Amino acid sequence: MITEREIKKYLKSVEKNIPCSKKIKNDCMQSLKLNIEDIISSDPHTTVKNLIEILGTPKAVAEGLTKELDFQEIKKYKLVKNIISFTVLGVIAAVTIAFLSNCVYDLTRLDYNFFLIRDLANTP
Repeated sequence: MITEREIKKYLKSVEKNIPCSKKIKNDCMQSLKLNIEDIISSDPHTTVKNLIEILGTPKAVAEGLTKELDFQEIKKYKLVKNIISFTVLGVIAAVTIAFLSNCVYDLTRLDYNFFLIRDLANTP
């Protein structure tokens, strides 16, 4: 018999392979959950193995659901995801460059001040 935890794990595996917005993804997952509940109600002794035999692997189910989605929705989702990723990388790069520049500046100022103080101490 399949447990609620195994069902959630199966659904989570499907969900992470669907490239679309959260709203559409939730609709797909509700539909899939209803299908799973129908399968379990028809045979209470269903196991995960039986579920995979009937519906397919999580990746295969996700691919099937993706084929039913609007191509423009998938394209928009991937574009937004890429923009966010590049923005985060850009911010990280800018912060890193600023930090390293500040470190180099501090090191050069430290050396200059060291020589200046040494020269002042040696003057009569």
